Amino acid sequence: MLQLDGAYPSLEDIEKTDDLLDLLLIAEEHHVQFDDLSSVPELKERLVLEYWRRKGRRPYVEISESMARDGKEDKAKRQQLIEMFQKLLRIVQPSDESQNQKFVNDFLSSDGTTDNILEDCNKRIRELGKDDAILLVAGMDSVPFNSCSCSSLITSVRYVPRRQFQLIFKDPSKPIFETESPKELSMTRRKAKWEDHGVKEVRVYLPLDILKGGLVLTDSSSIGKEEFLEDYLMEYIAENDVLGFIYVIFSDNAGGVQEDRLLQLLKLVIKEQKKNDKALPFDPKAAMFVANRFDAVVESEKETVKQHITSMLRSCYPQFDDSKIVFFSTQNAKRDIAAHPDYISENFRTLIDSLSRLYSYVTERRLRVCYKWIEYILQRVSHVMKSATTRFALSKIENTERSRRHRHRLEKLQTDADDVIKELRAEVVDQAKKISQELQRHLQQPMTKMRLTSSWKDGEIPYVP
Repeated sequence: MLQLDGAYPSLEDIEKTDDLLDLLLIAEEHHVQFDDLSSVPELKERLVLEYWRRKGRRPYVEISESMARDGKEDKAKRQQLIEMFQKLLRIVQPSDESQNQKFVNDFLSSDGTTDNILEDCNKRIRELGKDDAILLVAGMDSVPFNSCSCSSLITSVRYVPRRQFQLIFKDPSKPIFETESPKELSMTRRKAKWEDHGVKEVRVYLPLDILKGGLVLTDSSSIGKEEFLEDYLMEYIAENDVLGFIYVIFSDNAGGVQEDRLLQLLKLVIKEQKKNDKALPFDPKAAMFVANRFDAVVESEKETVKQHITSMLRSCYPQFDDSKIVFFSTQNAKRDIAAHPDYISENFRTLIDSLSRLYSYVTERRLRVCYKWIEYILQRVSHVMKSATTRFALSKIENTERSRRHRHRLEKLQTDADDVIKELRAEVVDQAKKISQELQRHLQQPMTKMRLTSSWKDGEIPYVP
């Protein structure tokens, strides 16, 4: 860390110095670059930036490191969620290929929870495996390159240790064009702006620390220009999870906010996300607004312009609050950084700090939405399993009761049968006795005896010695 030079003026000394010559002498004495400065406020700001540089303050590095840590934490949490989804898959897709899977799937489908739990889980596993956190940049031409008309192309900016550029064509048969020189991407501006150029996406890979955590900035400033450009944007939104967006405004432009382009962007994003029920729903909080070129506004009119832009956004954007907008000057930021990489003005610090907060918000929201979904699915699966267990338990109780009743009936039938048999046997014995007695009485009658003996012939009567 650089120590503060004792001879370097304090912030109070800088603030109370209003003479241009005195400020120039201070800058020259302490080797502060000032060739590109011409006014007292500019020199004061430069000396203040040098003061904080000597104090060791490096806001860009600090915020970039913070975002990188957030990215690592987000990746670890996404991996935990992936493992949860894999466990859920093992629950609903048992290895023994039993009917449990069909049973759970049919239930979740019939109650409207999900049409296909296996497909939904696998899709979310694939999405959670992506490190990209895409923010859509729209509004005025926001990511221009001298060598190609990026305002008429879908242009994404990603992190890579070594600078590289790629052209991805709409025709999948065309190979991806790669180069390290942006000059090789040059094309006719007129054709790129007004004709279908066939370029699906330009990918710009830059060694920017602020992108290390997985942040991807995608320029879509073609909104409202040509129909084919909007088609490309809609296709991009359909194929990528856009977590939030940044809308760029030219502060010195008449009216500042182009409501029709802003509303058209919202309409396209919401429309395309509704087509994909697995995509994150639109969240108006996942946005920030950058009022660029604020340096071009006359000093006496800056407050009026601020109020006007804020009022316009409040009237046309849902859930807007003043913390969503940053008033910024790209030209001044480039000028300061050219003098020293650690010269980060207050406006620039506010911009990257707002970007960092937006990045943290959208990545946390992605995790929260996925977690809520799996929590809901597990609740439904738990419900169906409890319901099935209850039904099985009730069926077992009912079967046991039914068996007990049948057994009781059989036992009663057996007892009744034994009683009937006993009664029948007693009746047979009683009737046999009665018949025997009646036969005996009948045989003892003289007439019966005479009939039995008078008609016998000699030799028929058995001999009785």
